[in-house]
Amino acid sequence: MKYTGAAAATASFPAIAAPGSPGERVRLALVGCGGRGTGLATSFAGRDDVELTHVCDLFDARLEAAGKAIAGRQGGKVPRKLKRVEELLEASDLDGVIVGTPDHWHAPLAIMACQAGKDVYVEKPFSH
Repeated sequence: MKYTGAAAATASFPAIAAPGSPGERVRLALVGCGGRGTGLATSFAGRDDVELTHVCDLFDARLEAAGKAIAGRQGGKVPRKLKRVEELLEASDLDGVIVGTPDHWHAPLAIMACQAGKDVYVEKPFSH
C-alpha cells in the first residue's frame, strides 16, 4: 500500500501541475515537513519541471531536514524556510502548495492556499 500511494501521487502530478511551456518550471512549496510531506516534496523535487522554492513548518528540526532532503534532489538549491503559512502564501514566486500536514489541517490549509490563488496538492486519508 505504501508504494502504491507514492506511485499514484507522482503519476497523477503531471496532470495536476503541468507547466505551460517546455522551459517553464512549476514552483511549489511544502507545508508540513514531517515524513509524508517531505517524501512527497522530494519526489516532486526530483522532476526536471518542478522546483521546491519554500518549506513551511513550526519545528526548526523539520524545516532543516526537509530543506536538506529537497536540496539533495534539486541540485543543491535549498528552499526558503518559513514558519508562518500566511507569509508563505504571500510569496509571488510560488505556483502551488503541497499540504503535508496532519489530516485535520488539510482542509483549512487547502482553502487558504486556494484563496491566495495557489494550486494545491492535498491527499485525502483512505481511512481513519
